[in-house]
Parts: sequence; structure tokens; C-alpha cells
Amino acid sequence: NYCLQRNIGGFMEELIEVIQGLKQPGCIDYIQLGSAIVSVIASIIAVFVAIRVLKTIAENQNKIALFEKRYELFQFYRKCQSFLYAIKRDKTIEEIRNSCSTIFEIDCKNTNIKGILILLSKFENASYQIHFLFPKIKEEDARKLYLALYYFILQIVKSEVYDINDVEDNKKDFILKMESFKSNYEDVIITQLKLGDINDN
Repeated sequence: NYCLQRNIGGFMEELIEVIQGLKQPGCIDYIQLGSAIVSVIASIIAVFVAIRVLKTIAENQNKIALFEKRYELFQFYRKCQSFLYAIKRDKTIEEIRNSCSTIFEIDCKNTNIKGILILLSKFENASYQIHFLFPKIKEEDARKLYLALYYFILQIVKSEVYDINDVEDNKKDFILKMESFKSNYEDVIITQLKLGDINDN
């Protein structure tokens, strides 16, 4: 132990002499230089970490914004689906109007044509957006579904005077387009309605 202490003591004395020698004129202060290098490296690492954190936050914000947009269209799709099931059950024009009013929040009895067209324009915007937010959905198919819904709703609300055959034709057309859309794209919509799927093809 005594020898070890002497060796340690001697080493410390030599280390102190070396450090003091660095303070002499013309000597490079390696400790200060080393500290400066470590400081620069630490600053660079901090910058890279900050950039990475900001990039992660931006990516997460993009995913959340995408999810919110997709969810809006998902809700519209669900309304179309509910309307499909309702009109399959409905037998009279009044029952269809009631279903339309309940599902799409359109007062089919009291809203004038101008008001109906304004409400339907929102559906049109949804049909334009769906292809971009759900890339696997064909724009043409989304457009066909919108037009079928558009003409059917106009047919049941435009006046008290209507041709039941026209109503039935438009009803059948919407059912056909909606069932086709549901068959082709329901799995796509549900699968892509996730925060992680930001780059779907």
C-alpha cells in the first residue's frame, strides 16, 4: 500500500508539473484546446438533435392533419352508406325525404333549391378531395357516386310535384353506384384511415 501511495503520489506530482509547464510561454494549452473541441462537438450534436426533433414534430403534425382530412371524408362516406341502407328500406317519397333529412341534415321539405345546391356543393368538394386523400380511389368513381347522390337528392326535394318513376330511377342509380363504390373501396378507406399511412400509393 505504501509503495502504491508513493507511485500515485509521484504520478500526481509529475502530472501537476506537466500541467504547470503548459502555462509557460510558447506552450500549447492542450486542456483548453481539448475543452474547446469538446464544446464544439457538443454544440454540433445538440444542433442535429434539435433538427431531428423538429423534423419528427413536423411529420407528426402532417400525419394528424392528414388523418383529420381523411376522417371528414370517412364520415361523408358513412353517411352515404347509411343513406343506402335507409332508401333500400324506404317505400315512399316521404320516408326517403325523412332519411335524407336525418342523415345529411338537409331539410328536404323546407329548404329551397338554392339552399339545397349550396349543401350539395359540399358533397362535390368531398368527391374532388377523396382521390387525393385516398390515392387508391379513382377520381372517376368518386365523381359518379357524387352525381348519383346529387341527382337523387334534387329529385326528391325540388318540388311537391314529382314523377315517381324518375325518383325510382335515380334511387336505383344511387344504390348501384354506392354498392359498387362500397365493394371496391371500403377496405381501402378503412385501411388508409390511419396516422401512419401518410404516403399511400
